[in-house]
Amino acid sequence: EHRLEDVLYREVDRIVLVNAGRIVADMKPDEMMAADILGKYGIREPLYVTALKYAGVKLTEAHRAGRLATLDIPAVQDAVLKWDSETLAKPEKEERQTILAAEHLDFQYTKKRRILQDVNFEIREGEMVSIVGTNGAGKSTLAKVICGFVKEDGGRLLYGGEDMKGQTIRERSRIISYVMQNPNQMICKPMIYDEVALGLRLNGVAEEEIEKRVEQALKICGLTPFRKWPVSALSYGQKKRVTIASMLVMNPKILILDEPTAGLDPKQIAEIRELIVHLGKKHTVMLSTHILSEVQAVCRHIIVISAGKIAADGNTDSIAAQLSGERGVIVRIEGPRGEVVTALRNLAGAGQVKCRQTEEKNVYEYTVLQEGDQDLPRSIFAICASHSWPLLACRSAEGTLEEMFIRLTDTSRRM
Repeated sequence: EHRLEDVLYREVDRIVLVNAGRIVADMKPDEMMAADILGKYGIREPLYVTALKYAGVKLTEAHRAGRLATLDIPAVQDAVLKWDSETLAKPEKEERQTILAAEHLDFQYTKKRRILQDVNFEIREGEMVSIVGTNGAGKSTLAKVICGFVKEDGGRLLYGGEDMKGQTIRERSRIISYVMQNPNQMICKPMIYDEVALGLRLNGVAEEEIEKRVEQALKICGLTPFRKWPVSALSYGQKKRVTIASMLVMNPKILILDEPTAGLDPKQIAEIRELIVHLGKKHTVMLSTHILSEVQAVCRHIIVISAGKIAADGNTDSIAAQLSGERGVIVRIEGPRGEVVTALRNLAGAGQVKCRQTEEKNVYEYTVLQEGDQDLPRSIFAICASHSWPLLACRSAEGTLEEMFIRLTDTSRRM
């Protein structure tokens, strides 16, 4: 298993970490969470461990972080509450300008079947956006229309409010870069440096400037040690990095990545995910994918395409609200039922609270419906920490992203 949170809610005695056919660690869960070695081998640590690190907690085995149920809440609650208050006190960033918009976009390869139908969306500068859909839904076709590889049959695309109609592929490539799913279909030079420099050379950039920009792109993508290597000596994941570097060197405003983690092992997936998050700090990034776990890891804005139409557009919370008509969270808390219910009902933004007994002694599952825009999970974590109540689980009441995706695409097919 490489998703630790799927098993650590049980009383696990030991965690055996295997890499390249060898056992690299054999520890108790509490010891493993404090060792900070999971990420080195491509295993994502439990999110509550990550949250504790964000709060400045230096985990030790004494914190008993192997399970959320055993975590020493009193030892970490001051740091968590301080982090919570500081995060909430941060002023909101200025609303970003729309960088790319589609208005009533249509496209068809043949007259018999429209691939894209009345597509409308807005993407803001610096956003991390996922274009999600089943195979054949129209994701790749939409990317091709944005890049100008094919021309729309109706509607229009706007970049910074200006209609892009009439722009050539070369003109669009100065602001939009596209990284294909298979790096072997993009790479055409035998040496890494020459591959990354190719686009600049074709545009007549001076060699002095090329060297500077190539070195920067290689550094960002973690390829500096391989700058003089042949491409043939690289792994599949490293080749993906080369294709990303060859696009980054062009300084695009928008970077489109088609299935960026397809064909990668868990360690390579973690590395590419980290790179994508880094790219999102300076670029508008669009991911075309059907791997929903990757969507949740890096993106807040999701556009779901089904049968060539936009089935949903927004963040996971707003999409869930569209489907269910109500928002909320489901939590499992160990503590006195009456006191917990009262505390949950008194939270800002909390509405109706439902409670049911679980199989574990003194552990109840609470459904807390949301009536405002407050961050309920954060508030619930804080209230549990302040009362030393173990918070054993927390998830959206509207279901998982996978469940939402299935409902959206099934609805579209019935339309």
